[in-house]
Amino acid sequence: MLLAHLLTQQGFRPRLMRMPDISGAQLQGDAVAGVKMVCISLFDIENRYAFLTFLMRRLARIFPSVPHLDAFWKFDPNDTRQADIITKAGLVERVGTLADAVALCLARAAADQPPAEPALAAATPAAAQ
Repeated sequence: MLLAHLLTQQGFRPRLMRMPDISGAQLQGDAVAGVKMVCISLFDIENRYAFLTFLMRRLARIFPSVPHLDAFWKFDPNDTRQADIITKAGLVERVGTLADAVALCLARAAADQPPAEPALAAATPAAAQ
């Protein structure tokens, strides 16, 4: 919930969902239209490989072309078991802090924006002198 709050402050419109809300029957039409990123937020991935792979398959089916951000708040990059779970689940973009999650979302949003039109400077007679 804190991540959703922080993203709202940055101008995003996050939608917090729990596992029962994430099903093909629940997510259709307008519910999935306009989704730019899915964030998977888990406190602990230890002993959660089966759940994580099930969730990833379900999200890939519902949001086939939407990137996902994997936020694991207790992730230890030196823990080989956790690293193995992440590798087997095929997780690519992961963060371990709220600051990193917000920064990645902001970077993704900036990358989705079309480049700004260059400002045209009109030369005036006063400027030409």
